Amino acid sequence: MEENKCNYNYERLYLNILKNIDKMEGRLSKTENLFVIIDLVILLFSVTGLFVLSIAAHYKSHSVITLGGLQILLICGMVLTTRWAIIAMKSQLKIKLRYFQARSIERKINCQCFSIITDEQHFYNPDIHKLESFDNAESLDYPQKGPTGMDGYLGSTKPRMITMVPASFFFFTYQILFILVLIRYFL
Repeated sequence: MEENKCNYNYERLYLNILKNIDKMEGRLSKTENLFVIIDLVILLFSVTGLFVLSIAAHYKSHSVITLGGLQILLICGMVLTTRWAIIAMKSQLKIKLRYFQARSIERKINCQCFSIITDEQHFYNPDIHKLESFDNAESLDYPQKGPTGMDGYLGSTKPRMITMVPASFFFFTYQILFILVLIRYFL
């Protein structure tokens, strides 16, 4: 009786952790979409400001206020992109912790039926080329060659890398625009 109650509590805890993981992943996705939209708006205003600055430089009528405003906008973009990377990495580490906790509870319950939800080890293992369902009704083949192969670039990509690509793109774009504005100002 006591063991059933204990397993019931672990199962409830397990389900709560899975709900928590789902909420955290949804929140991370929404946050990343929001950061992309804000970065695109800042980039649009920056490119427009740079275009206006180049036209004003052609007529020798650019002002320090225009240059300063554009520099501040670019600095805000760099800070925002850095913040985006930090928030995403912290969220991904929290999600990783929740998956660790869920797998610990699976071992505590000692029930194989739960591990299908959190055990992604097979998915990222390049030595395994085919997975079969526990009832052998379905199988999943993994690509073995090319960029999408499990030993290729896409197959070994971690979520942190996927988050860092757009953040790095925006950050380096802001730096290039920042340097272009400085060149415009001093030339």
